[in-house]
Amino acid sequence: MSDKRRCRSVRGARGPAYRALEIELLQWIVVQHANNLIVNYHCLWEYAFELVKRFGIEMNSFRCSDRWIFNFMKQNKLTLRKITHVGQADNKTLGEKAQITSDYLDSIPVLTADKDADQIYNMDETPVYVDFVGNKNVDASHCGAIKACFTAVLCVNAAGKVLKTMIILKGLKNMPKIRSQRIFT
Repeated sequence: MSDKRRCRSVRGARGPAYRALEIELLQWIVVQHANNLIVNYHCLWEYAFELVKRFGIEMNSFRCSDRWIFNFMKQNKLTLRKITHVGQADNKTLGEKAQITSDYLDSIPVLTADKDADQIYNMDETPVYVDFVGNKNVDASHCGAIKACFTAVLCVNAAGKVLKTMIILKGLKNMPKIRSQRIFT
């Protein structure tokens, strides 16, 4: 591989400057996943700074920037995913669920009688978390009050028109630069 191509690779020609820190951070993520605890972008960032203090690295020489976290995630085959399984107890019986569903479906014609399909919208939001690339499920245990890295809000109307996806970034001091991609036409 030529020097020019080597410098453009993910880790560059030098390799990681803080290899021990990266190994410790990756091991922490594995332990968190083994305990079904969520790891979001903010948790990753905070733990990286804890490791910087523990390893005695000067804050001037190490900047835990968005780019550093992005490259760390790419090198270790991590990605952002939403939770697919949540460990909460279900307190309703099958009969109660069937009755609730039936009551809701019976109320829809009454609620939408005088509305056009363009006036009926369905919106949902979902938090997104850090996980390993290729995992089929993202398992987590929580009490329902968790801080998300970011939240994606999706909305569609009854006529089939999909609105632009909205991203909610909670608690950021500086807004990241995001390149918009249009998925739906």
